[in-house]
Parts: sequence; C-alpha cells; structure tokens
Amino acid sequence: MNETKSNQTHQYFQMAKCECQTQIAALQADHRADEAVFVKIRLNVFDIFHTVFSAGEKAEGDDEGKLAAFFRERLAQIPLSWKNALEKAKQYGNTEAAHIESIKLDTVTQIGEVFCRIWEEEQ
Repeated sequence: MNETKSNQTHQYFQMAKCECQTQIAALQADHRADEAVFVKIRLNVFDIFHTVFSAGEKAEGDDEGKLAAFFRERLAQIPLSWKNALEKAKQYGNTEAAHIESIKLDTVTQIGEVFCRIWEEEQ
C-alpha cells in the first residue's frame, strides 16, 4: 500500500501521542507523577502540531507543496516564544521552567526531523 505523506504524518502524530500516553500511565502507576508531568508536556506539543498540521490540510487542500510550506512555517514560528521563555528562565535561574521549555523545544525539533524525512521530496 502506498501511503500519502499526509497519512504518514498523521500516523506519526498518533503513534507519538499514544507512546506518550503509555509512558504517562506507566509513570503514574509507578508513583512518579513529576516525571509524568514532563511527558504530558511532550504530549501537548504533539497535540498542538497535529492540530496545526490538520489546519494546514484544510487551508491548503490537496497542494502538498503549500501544506509543507505552511507546516514548516509554523514549526519555525510557534517555538519562538518558547525560546524566549527558555532564555528568561535561564537568566533568572528558574531551572524548572527552563527544563519545561527545553522539553517543548526538543519535541519540536523531533517533529521537524520526522516531518522532513516524510516530506523530503519537498525540500
């Protein structure tokens, strides 16, 4: 079966979110609520970008090039406030906030890398 890039992207997000939910449940069962919170942050980032990707599909229709450009633009744009928050957290010595922003940025980087692999022909 020849899957479309769009379907592969949706499958990636669904798989990533499912893995996060499994990790959260395991951590909570192990009474590691603090660690579960950090995985929830990753899950939220996956949710955000899955929603953005779906919105891009609606906005751009069947034009893969426009959809890829739309999503890449959001991959660059959305994390800007997280980068600023990370710098401020470091500046003020807030290690917990810095860790949270790092998790968000690492997750976005992962999403971007997978997206590029799936959509490599668009580069």
